[in-house]
Amino acid sequence: QESKWRIMQVDHMVITHMDSQYEFEGDIKTLPAPIRLPFGEALATDLEKAGLKVDMAKEARNNFRKLMRDKTGVVITTSVMAEEMNKQFEFKDKFIISPTPLASQSYFLAFSKKSEVSDDEKKKIWEEIARWRDDYLFMLQIFAQY
Repeated sequence: QESKWRIMQVDHMVITHMDSQYEFEGDIKTLPAPIRLPFGEALATDLEKAGLKVDMAKEARNNFRKLMRDKTGVVITTSVMAEEMNKQFEFKDKFIISPTPLASQSYFLAFSKKSEVSDDEKKKIWEEIARWRDDYLFMLQIFAQY
């Protein structure tokens, strides 16, 4: 669930090849193998613990290339990355983004209890973060760096 105090919300989406009939509906055990993720993605551990075959690559682009080549399995990536890949000539209109996210995570700015920042200052900072977070174009610019 989204927190009103989050810096951002990151949805991890299930991507399939255009020819696939599979649509993710919330049950990870139905994910077709291989499940392609970028190296270092924390979701990989959870998927492997569930007994699923995970294939990792250094870049999202490599996972999409494998999906286009094999036409099987899925790619797990953020909604922003999926939309960005769909703009690339190499991948445009060649995959489907399932409407149900695999996972959704809120990211926060935390203050130490020992911080000299007052409660009023903290609230002002969080309100300013919310203002920028809700600026769609600004957030796209931030994500574009990744």
